[in-house]
Amino acid sequence: MATEVAFAKTFLAILDTKPTKISADHVEDPRTYPASTPFILPHHPSLRPFRKPSSRPAPAPGSTPASAASTGTSTATTPGAATPSSGDAAAAAAAAVVVHIRSARNPTLSLSLPTPQPLATTSILDIKTFVSQETGMPVDKLKVLFNKKPVGDVKSLKEVLSGSVPDGGGEIELALMVMGGQATFDSAEAKAAREARARQAAKTSETKVEVEVSESPEVEMKDVTQEGESKEEAAAAGPVAQGLSGPAVLETEEFWEDLKGYLQQRIRDEKTAEEVVGKFRGAWSGK
Repeated sequence: MATEVAFAKTFLAILDTKPTKISADHVEDPRTYPASTPFILPHHPSLRPFRKPSSRPAPAPGSTPASAASTGTSTATTPGAATPSSGDAAAAAAAAVVVHIRSARNPTLSLSLPTPQPLATTSILDIKTFVSQETGMPVDKLKVLFNKKPVGDVKSLKEVLSGSVPDGGGEIELALMVMGGQATFDSAEAKAAREARARQAAKTSETKVEVEVSESPEVEMKDVTQEGESKEEAAAAGPVAQGLSGPAVLETEEFWEDLKGYLQQRIRDEKTAEEVVGKFRGAWSGK
């Protein structure tokens, strides 16, 4: 114990001779540091030492040597070969097509977007929104198909067409599947939406006629009120549904095929979908 106390006193006495803080201009000579030997870790036995390749493989005939590519030297191009340009890329980005949407059955529809749509910026959701505005059917009840396969809402027309983009624009046709078939088209919400859109179109047309007459006094005045009333009556009648409706639809094979296709998409099991359709059909037949 006495030895430890003596050591502590001696150590503290040595510390008292040292400055309590190192000055701002303190300099230590590295040459006064004790010499030390660096320690190098040994190589792991499972690792092979790195070896530089002794020689480079010879370039294939007709190819550009790597040295020429690295030094930036230019090589002669084949006469008549097409070289990409910024104008071609801009033309491809600005390409537009006329889009037609068709539903072959339940319900039978044929729509076309009013103006050519840019391939790069027009999404499938934009097309479904247009169909919803025209027919009154909810967007979530619509499925767009290309080559008989459903297409995601976030994909653009350029991504959907990929390898079959028409040169310089053109026309494309997309298939439409309506979940619920004719019943969705004939629902009260869809009819109300179509009637509201027809009234809005009639009002817009009436306003346009009034503006044209006011700007052209020499034109013969028309009975705008009478025309507006006739247009409102025609709009109130709404579009007439084509084909079967009500229980008669359940007697057709097309209805059960559509139901089977919908269940296969949702369940992703063909056998289970057929079993469910069979139970539904059997329950309806035995009613």
